[in-house]
Amino acid sequence: MRSAVCLLCTLVMLAGCSRQVKLSESEMEVGPARSASILGSWVLAHPDETQFVGAQEVELRLEPGTFTLVARYPGAPLLVIDGTASFDPNGGMLTLTPRSSTRQATTGIAELLPIGKSVTLLANAADNTMVFAQPGDALRTPSSVWHRTAAARRANAGSARLSQRDSLPPP
Repeated sequence: MRSAVCLLCTLVMLAGCSRQVKLSESEMEVGPARSASILGSWVLAHPDETQFVGAQEVELRLEPGTFTLVARYPGAPLLVIDGTASFDPNGGMLTLTPRSSTRQATTGIAELLPIGKSVTLLANAADNTMVFAQPGDALRTPSSVWHRTAAARRANAGSARLSQRDSLPPP
């Protein structure tokens, strides 16, 4: 019996060795990004890992020359900050200069984005993900990760967290 098991194992092993497996690029799911644009509507992946601690959702819309940021905190009115934005649409340095806010002194967010004070970040996107990093960080450690709002909605189709009613209106 023992020799039959050994013979069977040897035959299976030899059969496996004789078969060549090749993986072509067409069979791979990973490919080059189709878009590197940072323009559009983005939702912050993990608000509690950023300066937006306590927010249920933080959405950022970047358009040529402008930005709008909406933060939703439980039991509080929406925090809406808008202003000017200068950037390369394909990534690089992003400078946001807030010009108005619905709440300036009621949360720590006002200190993060004070009216008239520019904030510069390194922004890079690939398809449905955008990453911010501090400009002087040689390792490019992400300070926040964002997902395109539409893609996040599709991924969370059953979730009430992102609703069409609460989203920024289309441009």
